[in-house]
Amino acid sequence: SSAVIVGSHHLYEYARRYNSRVVLIPTCIKFSDYAHDDRDLKRADQVTIGWLGNAPAYLPEIRFLAEVLRALYAHTTHFRLLFIGTHGVPEIEHLFNFLPSEKRTIIDYVDARTDADLAPYLSQMDIGLMPLQDNEWNRGKCALKVIQYMASGVATVASPVGENARIITHKKNGMLASGVKEWENSLRELIESPALRRSLGLAARTHVREHYSYESQYDRVWSIIDSVLK
Repeated sequence: SSAVIVGSHHLYEYARRYNSRVVLIPTCIKFSDYAHDDRDLKRADQVTIGWLGNAPAYLPEIRFLAEVLRALYAHTTHFRLLFIGTHGVPEIEHLFNFLPSEKRTIIDYVDARTDADLAPYLSQMDIGLMPLQDNEWNRGKCALKVIQYMASGVATVASPVGENARIITHKKNGMLASGVKEWENSLRELIESPALRRSLGLAARTHVREHYSYESQYDRVWSIIDSVLK
C-alpha cells in the first residue's frame, strides 16, 4: 500500500511492522449530527446510565457491567438503565433483572443508518459506559462508543484499555475505571454530582469536536489521498 490509515495507537504500532507510511487518524463522528440539549442535571433521581452497542460481541463486558450495577444498586437506587443492542440474546436482559422494570429500558436493536438516528437515544443518557476486558483484540479498538457518548455531552466511564485511555483524561473529560469497586465508586460520584457530570460532558464535547470529528479530520484525510494520487 502507498499509505495505511489506522484508527488507534495499538493498530499504528502493528501496521508499522509492515509499512513505513502509516498515519493515525482516529475514528470520527459527524459532529453536527449530535445536537446538544441542556438537560436538567439537578434531578439526581432521574440519572440515566446507558450502554449502546452489539451486546453479543461484548458478553464478558456485559456480565461485568451487570455485576457493577448490582453492587451500585445495593448502595443507591437513584439511577435507571438504558441498554441498547441485545440483538435477541435472552441472557442479556436476565442479567439486569435485579433492577425493577421501571428502572430499566432494554432495547433489542435500533436500525440506525447514521449517527443522527442514534442521537435521540444518546441524549437520554446522563452517564455512558464502555467497559472492556484488557486483551489484544480490545487494545486495537478505536473507542467509537466513547466518542459517541462524549459528542452527546454525556459523562463517560470507560476501562483504561486501548484508545479509551488516549481519549479520556480522568476527571477532565470523562472517567477511567478498573475493577468492580472503581467502577462502582465512579458511578456513585457521578450520580451524586450533577456539576461533575456537566463539566465532564461539556469538556468531552469540546474534545471530540476538536479531535474526533469528520469536521476536524477532513483536511488530514484528503491530504493523504491527494499525496497518493500525485
